[in-house]
Amino acid sequence: MTPQRTREVMLATPDSYPLSESSLRDTITATIIREEAAESFLPGIQGDAELAALVQVLNKYKVHWWLKHLSKVGADPATYWRAQLGAEIRAARRGMISTSQRKKFPWWFFRRSTTKVKYELWHLGLDAL
Repeated sequence: MTPQRTREVMLATPDSYPLSESSLRDTITATIIREEAAESFLPGIQGDAELAALVQVLNKYKVHWWLKHLSKVGADPATYWRAQLGAEIRAARRGMISTSQRKKFPWWFFRRSTTKVKYELWHLGLDAL
């Protein structure tokens, strides 16, 4: 067995095809890009509904979509990601709180907290790419 083939077999997971080095590298790169996109949205998140919408949109896209955007992000990632994903995140948030999907909660559930929550990347719980 060649060294390359040995490495591919070692990277294989049960019930999957062996991963090549490039696909592993692509997955890692895409994960980093997605986390940078998430971090550009986090300072503006104002509640759990917005956070859930962000997670829904970020989990929607797979490795190749994130890699496609790698060379386009440029020097101002926050502006780029707002332009690329902002409308979709707003639409997802509206869908989550529309009257047809709204769950019945006591009135006190919706009271505004006097302290602003600062969300971090670990709050997202993103799916693995």
